[in-house]
Amino acid sequence: MFNSLFKSIPFPSYVWKIVENNLILIEYNTSAEKITNGQIINDLGRKASDIYKDQSEFYEGLSRCTSSKCRVSKEIKTVCMTTGEEIYISVEYSHIPPDLVLVHTEDITERKNTEQKLKDSEEKYKDMAELLPDIIYEIDKSGKFTYVNPAGYEKFGYQKDEVIGKMSMIQAVLPEQREKLIRNAKRFFSGELIEPGIYTFQKKDGSTFFGRLHSRPIYKEGKIVGIRGVLHDIHKLIEIEERLKKLNLELEQRAEERTNQLWKASEDYRLLVDHAPVGVFLADQEGNIKLVNPQLLRILGSPSAEATKQINLLTFPLLKKAGISAAVEQCLEKKESNISEFFYTSKWGKDFCGRLYLNPARDTSNQIIGIQGIVEDITEYKKIEQKIRESEEQYRTMINSLADPLEVVDRDLKILLINPAFESWLEDLGIEKDVVGRTIFEAFPFLSSEIRKEYKQIFDTGEIQFTEGSTFVDGKEIITETRRIPIFKEGHVNQV
Repeated sequence: MFNSLFKSIPFPSYVWKIVENNLILIEYNTSAEKITNGQIINDLGRKASDIYKDQSEFYEGLSRCTSSKCRVSKEIKTVCMTTGEEIYISVEYSHIPPDLVLVHTEDITERKNTEQKLKDSEEKYKDMAELLPDIIYEIDKSGKFTYVNPAGYEKFGYQKDEVIGKMSMIQAVLPEQREKLIRNAKRFFSGELIEPGIYTFQKKDGSTFFGRLHSRPIYKEGKIVGIRGVLHDIHKLIEIEERLKKLNLELEQRAEERTNQLWKASEDYRLLVDHAPVGVFLADQEGNIKLVNPQLLRILGSPSAEATKQINLLTFPLLKKAGISAAVEQCLEKKESNISEFFYTSKWGKDFCGRLYLNPARDTSNQIIGIQGIVEDITEYKKIEQKIRESEEQYRTMINSLADPLEVVDRDLKILLINPAFESWLEDLGIEKDVVGRTIFEAFPFLSSEIRKEYKQIFDTGEIQFTEGSTFVDGKEIITETRRIPIFKEGHVNQV
């Protein structure tokens, strides 16, 4: 019976006998015969030192198992005997007293390739997020940060251990704006789409800056479990806008005829507008453009200010198609500022993505006599944002396609991610699937304390771990083989 079981093991398996300090091949199973096209029979009775004289890694594992009389696990890169292709093999050596060594081998090439693709995809996504000048963040449903890119730490002046899992987004804004942020967050988690919002953020040293939050939901099993977003520093844009308002007021105070004087720029005003890093324009209530700066001409691909002034903000077809005319009408009708993003092809064939800030222009008696706008070219930012989405989708797809159950934990042993195979496994075992955000001991209280030591070892050494073990779930024994793979960041293991 046991011979039949050995023969039917689905992995190539071999039995070696210790004879006078030599290892002699005495048995093999059907899988071993198939993978060698029957050639394994020629090695029966031969010494391991002769068979593996050109494959020292296989022999080294046998020797180590023999001398230590303990289980030895190895991953070996080798060449397939039948196809000549380079493959990865997982080898398990087990000493069977008094004088036998049982060896199981498994082709793990597909899994190794998948692991590498997963690592490459994750690194690609991380690298993009880490290199972006804007602040990329993720928060959970409690509002606490679960991820912030380096730009965020540099901008706010905090260290990572002060932020992740400890600091919330609410703490990052001024107290008088927190109620607004909480209100918008509740709407967001209820599934309502929220327009990008502007808040005043406070750094660790107490200084402040204006920022624009652009957020998207993080879904798990169809439910919103967090928020991922971009915090764009618009402090300079706000300063320019405030200076424009101040200069407008100064111009109005000098004028006898308030409307005409609105469009007559002083040298200070002209210098500010001409050197602004963003596009600036002024128009009257009928949509007639009165002033444009050089940067706006460059964004539009326009040949001159005169050519640009021929365009009416309210009636020009391309502006109406892009929704810009509607934004101008809304600003004038509601007498309040608004912000919008758009994709636009200009009259001169220039394609770009833009962010438009509109404000009513007022005279000294606070009457609206026109509109002023700032145009920011965000084409490159949108391209990077799209690459991040594509990389993340690729990363998620790769993880979800794995047939083996997979989980990712951080240094606190908090579960950050599980794939569908892991969820199915939990469901089969009758274990609750909602484990993300909990530690492994909170999610699986039946785990032994030895697990903590095994994780500590991999975080300390950075070495791949292979373990076999058993535990009982609802009285049923579960035998598992676990591979723990370290994920490095800045030379240290930060996830497994």
